[in-house]
This record gives sequence, C-alpha cells and structure tokens, in this order.
Amino acid sequence: MNRKTFLLLAAAVLASAGAHAQGDYPSHPIKWIVPYLPGTAPDITVRITAQAMSEILKQPVVIENKAGVAGNLGAQVAAKAPADGYTWVYSASPMASSMRMYRKPGFDVFKDFTHVGRITQSDIVLVVSPESGITSLKELLDRARAHPGKLSYASGGVGSPAHLGAALILKAGGAKALHVPYKGASESAGAVVGKQVDFALTISSVSLP
Repeated sequence: MNRKTFLLLAAAVLASAGAHAQGDYPSHPIKWIVPYLPGTAPDITVRITAQAMSEILKQPVVIENKAGVAGNLGAQVAAKAPADGYTWVYSASPMASSMRMYRKPGFDVFKDFTHVGRITQSDIVLVVSPESGITSLKELLDRARAHPGKLSYASGGVGSPAHLGAALILKAGGAKALHVPYKGASESAGAVVGKQVDFALTISSVSLP
C-alpha cells in the first residue's frame, strides 16, 4: 500500500495575484507545520527539505510539530493561518481520508489548501513482536479468528491509512481485533516493541530501523 505524500501550501484559496503582489516573497521566516511527531519519517523529511529550502529562499523555514488526530490537528492550524504563503503544512493521505472519516475534520482539503508537489513516497508494512511467534499474515489472521477481539493493533490515529488498512485486512480475513490509536507511526511501532499491542501497520521508514 503506497502512501503518497504531498507538500501543501497552507492558503485558504490562495490567489497567485496576491502572492505576486508581495514582490519580494519571502521577506521573513516561513513556518512549516508537520502534523506528526518529532523524529518520524515526515518530520525528518521536512527538516532535510526545509534546510535546503532555507538556503534557496534566503529565509529560515521553521518547523512546528502539531501531532494528533491522524494529522488533523496540524491541518486545522494550517487552515486557519493567513493566506499569505508563510505557513506550509506537510500532508499525507490521512488529510484526504479524514474528509470522509470525520464529520467535522476542521478543514476542507480542496478549499483550504493549494497543492504544491509530492516530495516523498513510502510503503506501509505489517509488524509484530518477534516473540509473538507469528511469521505470516495467515498466522496472524488464524490467531485472531481463534481468539476474537483478544488481539490488539496500533495505528497513527482513527481514520489513518494504518487504521483503515488493518481494518480492511481483518474484514477480508473474517477476524476481529481491538484498535488502539496512537499519535503517530513511531508510537505505534514502539507499542509493538513494548508488547502493548500485538501488531501494527507502520510506514517502512519507521519500522525498518
């Protein structure tokens, strides 16, 4: 399952004429909101990109982490920012899925943001503790079916790709498990390592290390 990630310029119906009117943009530091935890793949990606952008734009690009609610919290903050091009938000597929998963996500992905371009792409992988004895998806589903609702799994939040992906796998396999939402993929992976949950779907850049 590919997770296509986009850099969005937080601008409520940003007009190009308004941006050009500033002439010397950018004339002061830019805030780049990362709606995920520090140290996660999105955070690291943004910090590397921001450093390069700062050198090109000749202005600091300051990172601000606003994790929570499957990325919705950071998106809400960005959506309320002035449409002047000085607030950006890093977004991934949760921002799109939240438009259908939440009755009031706090933003409109089509009206509140202008898409600038894709900067990364990663895969979501299924992980379990090596001490669980589970070595395949079949074994996981067999155990879940044998103990309905006894197994638990972590995700980066309700409605996140990890949550939806796990729910789809369980439904297709005729199994049930308890969903335990966390603030991000790094916390989800940590929950598996700490045996707080039985399995999780996390992006590969978080799980591999």
